[in-house]
Amino acid sequence: MINKRRPTIVLVTNYYIPTLGGITTYVRSLARILKERGYEVPVIAFPAWFSKREDAIRSKLVYRVVHELAVTVFVMIVLGKILGLRLAGKRVIVHTHSASFCLEAGVLARLFGARVIHTFHSPIEKCTIRLSSLMPFANALVCVSEEHRALYVETCDISPDTALIPGGVDCEIFHPVSLEEKKKAMLELAESSAVETLSGPVILFVGRVVKEKGAEVLLEAAGKVNAEFPNAAFIVIGPLDQSRSQREFADNLKRQIGPGMRYHLVGTLSQYQLKRAYQASDIFVCPAVWEEASPMVVVEAMATGLPVIASRIGGLKSRIVDGVNGLLVEPGDSGQLAEAILDFLRHPEKGSEAGKKSRELAVAKYSVETMTSACEEIYQRVAMA
Repeated sequence: MINKRRPTIVLVTNYYIPTLGGITTYVRSLARILKERGYEVPVIAFPAWFSKREDAIRSKLVYRVVHELAVTVFVMIVLGKILGLRLAGKRVIVHTHSASFCLEAGVLARLFGARVIHTFHSPIEKCTIRLSSLMPFANALVCVSEEHRALYVETCDISPDTALIPGGVDCEIFHPVSLEEKKKAMLELAESSAVETLSGPVILFVGRVVKEKGAEVLLEAAGKVNAEFPNAAFIVIGPLDQSRSQREFADNLKRQIGPGMRYHLVGTLSQYQLKRAYQASDIFVCPAVWEEASPMVVVEAMATGLPVIASRIGGLKSRIVDGVNGLLVEPGDSGQLAEAILDFLRHPEKGSEAGKKSRELAVAKYSVETMTSACEEIYQRVAMA
């Protein structure tokens, strides 16, 4: 039930359902818990269908013009919604996510008396003029990992004291299972991923199948692992056709899968199937080669009780305590990645112990309840400012 004494929290994002990914998971989870706590929480998302149409535009000039027009319309839609809420006498906090045009909508909403908070989700190489001009007008800024914050301190000159709120997951949905239940999950995963059989260890990757996420590095490592463990299956879950470049990359990966390799490009699964994929797996891998901010899939794997092997880069260094709940390897080094996987396969007791630590860390630091409470503290602070 909505508590009318609380402000309305308007979540504005460039990615949301049906688009899968960390930002979608973060915003969807935040919206759900806020609603359970009595807030009115409209979610306004840049339409996924338009992003796909933009991808079909080959001319950079035409793309820029079309994109800016689309962004302008989106900002006007957001402002119309917020103006309506203000005219209805409601206090409004606009929590924008990721894209600078989302922040732009929030900043303009201040003209109607709204407060604005912006959460950065993605790594950044340089601060754009648009972003640098908008940030000073936000009532609060949020980063999702210490490394992520340090990157924005360096590139965008934000305060080193900028709020830090890592993404959280529902530890009741993502949880370890018994050996018997794991076997059932393996059967379900084999069926949902169209793999003939899963009779050995399962190494899981979840994310966009692109170069930045290290899908190609994992393929190279898979060949080395399958030479020693021919029954080990590499299950790669994630969209394969969100863009033209992604389709080309996935097609190239398929051509590189050699004889005897069990590297399966599964594509997108439902939320339930994804949960079962975690429960069916023995090791989770995140071999990113770019500055990952705070991947939600890593925390989902941790909450399920999986040991995690990840690149020593970006926010992954905060999530994975090397030698405790997983192993860190150098980005782009398929040999190190293969050896780390082999270490857990040769010594399953190590993986089991690391998985237990993963679960403990997820519950203690990365639950969706903890994330939402941290956001609520900022909402209360800016509401009183």
